[in-house]
Amino acid sequence: MLNQVVLADRTGLSINEFAEVAPEYSLENQRMLGTKQTSVDIMSIGTSTDPVAPLSDAELVTSASDNGVNVIVASEVGHGMPRSVVLPLISGYIVDKLK
Repeated sequence: MLNQVVLADRTGLSINEFAEVAPEYSLENQRMLGTKQTSVDIMSIGTSTDPVAPLSDAELVTSASDNGVNVIVASEVGHGMPRSVVLPLISGYIVDKLK
């Protein structure tokens, strides 16, 4: 429910209005997740306490990739992390993939 409240606020919709349109934006409902595999590497970075992007969503996204990586940053809390935390993870991942 918290995810819906946050997203409704970000879209400027009431919670009821958002609940009506939310299924249209679901990657699962669009059959983009859970039904296809890609050889494109996917990296997901999150926290275990993210109210917007729960771990189950991150795992679903990365499982769509043959080489998906789900990185949980235990030292951070909530949604959104400082660039000082995220950028080294992303750059390290890219450098590793280019080797």
